[in-house]
Amino acid sequence: MKTTLAMAIVAALGVSALAMPADAKQRHRDPFWDNFFEDRVNCGQARYEVAVRGFTKVVTKNCAGSTYRFTGNRNGIRYNISVSARTGHLWISKM
Repeated sequence: MKTTLAMAIVAALGVSALAMPADAKQRHRDPFWDNFFEDRVNCGQARYEVAVRGFTKVVTKNCAGSTYRFTGNRNGIRYNISVSARTGHLWISKM
C-alpha cells in the first residue's frame, strides 16, 4: 500500500523533475540583484540632479566607478559634489 502511494506521488510530480541535474534546476530570483543594474543612475542623470538642486557652472570631474564627482557653484561658493551611481544620493562639501 505504501509503495503504491509513493509511486503515485512520484508519477504525479513527474519523473523528469527527479532526473534533472542539480545545475539545471531553476534558481531562486533575488529582487535586489534582478534590478541592480536597471536602477543605476548614469552620469547625465547625476549631472542633471546636481543642476536641479541649484548648482551652476557644474563641471564633471569623474564619471567612472560607483561614485560620480562634480564641482559647482551655489550662492557664489564652490562645492565638491559626489553622486552615488547606485542610489543617486548626493554628498556636498565646500572646496
